[in-house]
Amino acid sequence: MNNKQKISFTCNRKLVNLTAFLFVLVYSTVFAQDRQVKIGTLALRGGEESVTRWTPTAEYLSDQISEHTFIIVPLDFEQIVEAVKNGDVEFVLGNSSIYVELEYLYGIDRIATLNVLCRRKIDHLFGGVIFIKKDRDDIKSIHDLKKKSFMAVHETSFGGWRMAQREFKDLEINPYKYFANVQFGNTHDNVVYAVQKGEVDAGTVRTGILERMNDEGKIDINDFTILNKQYPDNFSLLISTRLYPEWPFAKVKHTSAQLAKKVSLALLSIPIDNQAVQYVDIDSWAIPSDYQSVHDCLKELRVSPYEEYGIITLPNLIQQRWNWILFVFISILVLISVVVYVVRINRKINKSKERYRSLTKELAESNSVQESLISKLDAITSAAGDAIILLDEKKNIAFWNPAAERMFGYKSREVLNKNLHNTLSPERFRKVFEKAHKTFKNSGKGDAIGNTVELAGLKKSGEEFPIELSLSAFYQGNKWKAIGIIRDITIRKQFELNLQKSKERYRTLSEDLTESNSMKKLLLDVIAHDLKNPAGVIKGFAELGVEMDPDNEICKEIQKGTDNLLKVIDNASVISKVSAGDDIDKEAIDITEMIKTIAKEFSGQLGLANMKLDLKLKENIIVNANPIISEVFHNYISNAIKYASSGKKVIITAQEEDRILTINVIDHGDTISIKDQKNIFKRRVQLGKTSGSGLGLAIVNQIAKAHNAEVGVKSNSPKGNIFYLKIPRQ
Repeated sequence: MNNKQKISFTCNRKLVNLTAFLFVLVYSTVFAQDRQVKIGTLALRGGEESVTRWTPTAEYLSDQISEHTFIIVPLDFEQIVEAVKNGDVEFVLGNSSIYVELEYLYGIDRIATLNVLCRRKIDHLFGGVIFIKKDRDDIKSIHDLKKKSFMAVHETSFGGWRMAQREFKDLEINPYKYFANVQFGNTHDNVVYAVQKGEVDAGTVRTGILERMNDEGKIDINDFTILNKQYPDNFSLLISTRLYPEWPFAKVKHTSAQLAKKVSLALLSIPIDNQAVQYVDIDSWAIPSDYQSVHDCLKELRVSPYEEYGIITLPNLIQQRWNWILFVFISILVLISVVVYVVRINRKINKSKERYRSLTKELAESNSVQESLISKLDAITSAAGDAIILLDEKKNIAFWNPAAERMFGYKSREVLNKNLHNTLSPERFRKVFEKAHKTFKNSGKGDAIGNTVELAGLKKSGEEFPIELSLSAFYQGNKWKAIGIIRDITIRKQFELNLQKSKERYRTLSEDLTESNSMKKLLLDVIAHDLKNPAGVIKGFAELGVEMDPDNEICKEIQKGTDNLLKVIDNASVISKVSAGDDIDKEAIDITEMIKTIAKEFSGQLGLANMKLDLKLKENIIVNANPIISEVFHNYISNAIKYASSGKKVIITAQEEDRILTINVIDHGDTISIKDQKNIFKRRVQLGKTSGSGLGLAIVNQIAKAHNAEVGVKSNSPKGNIFYLKIPRQ
């Protein structure tokens, strides 16, 4: 080999080695990136704290799912949205409102919900805390924050802003106008320090932050005062707002379902003594919670992703609502069809009524015939008497009365001293009777003694007929004897057969009536469904008219009328279900707010009656109920105005005992008698002389039963009545 060939061979070998090295380097880099799984975490207390807090969880997942390496990527409020949008992370761990926004915008999906451990108490819910320095004597409530400075964590922070913002809205406070200024500290710790140093007058953070910083020695929790303090059941942390589900652990849309399933199973099965839960002060991970309450909060605040929720602008009205115009036209056609259908149904109902009247008449005639037969039978029995037969110890007939002669066809001389069983009993019963008599003659006992039994008798002609035998034993001459009273029940048996036939006809009639009631229920459902859609359209146009011209009284009246119509339709459907005993939908309802709203509706009537309504209720009394429960309080207050106006005052109170909430409507009018108190909740029972159907309290009773609740009335001392509702707290 010459020098030139050697040089060429050496260069080629080096080139091959370099290519192999580059291939291995690229492959290793790609493979490592493919194995790496990024978890984007919201750094609510800063990036360093977030990495420190959640790295044990990533390490635990890496141990459990060995083919992947999990790492923590701390993100602030803006970065976490961009990371999901660009697919820079495979999983995301953030607050509940960010999850809802990312779910709506980019299709992330929750696979587990956090269970937080704080001061040995496990919570799967959290809220917000509104607080000030304890030495601020000039601030006693949220309303005292007017023209004061306020700091929150971030505009998208759920526990650190939006929860408190919703409470402000309930108090009709716009924080951006009411406060001197609203600042954002970007982390919860910054907000706490700003209030502590007096840099701002008040602030808000999520629950648990003050307790955790106190335990870490960073603050003294006693240096702060909590505003709008709440006391929810089974929740131990300081809180000023409603409770919402804790942070979810969610997979990004591009993450495989197989990997998400492995991560979910690993989180749900994490041991309680593992560093991944002990270090971050959590107890465990649970199956995903329902985040509807978070959706409701964001809708009410009209923040992302619900900025335009419920808003209709004039430029897109025609473009957006052309289909509604078409729908209204179709609805009119449907209503016409419904009317035709109703007419047909009414015809069928009328035919059923005619049939019912005909069958009722036939049944009455049949009963009349049967009553006549019974009357004749009684007359014959009274005149002739029953057959009375005396049986001696030898089983022979010792006495035979005239009624027995007529019944069996034998004259007295033909049967006396003859064996009773062989003479009067069908042959198939004789062996049984002979066996029973052997026991009777020794003890005077037997299955028929002292009882009335139905048997078959045998006439002289050989004809069998049904009889009723009452048999008694008596002891005479050291012998057991028996006396039997026999009644021919041939007519009664025929009567029972006729009665059975009548019952069958009545059962058929009942089934027809049940079918008619089902048709009525179907009709109500159809009408409710088809009325709500056009009514909703009318309501939408009325709301638009008010928005475009706030002084347009016609649109306001239309809007108010359609609201009442929709409420009547909904209530009619629910009352129909209640009357039929069907289950009704339930939801979390604030009873206090409901009664306040009802009180406003009755303000005019109370004024005309010169009466006062005094509400002695705590805030945030929550029960699981259907909105139809409001009809209970409508009825109670309405009746108090009608019947107890002389008392000049109505008081509403509430107390809870053993998870049973009792709400009392107390009047000071005329006291209802004990007798009437027992009947007042029955259908068509009405006290006094006022007009009405007497159905109101009966419907109230049915509504209560549909909620496993109880309604009633008792006397108020010294005068008046206490109408109450007892409903379970769930």
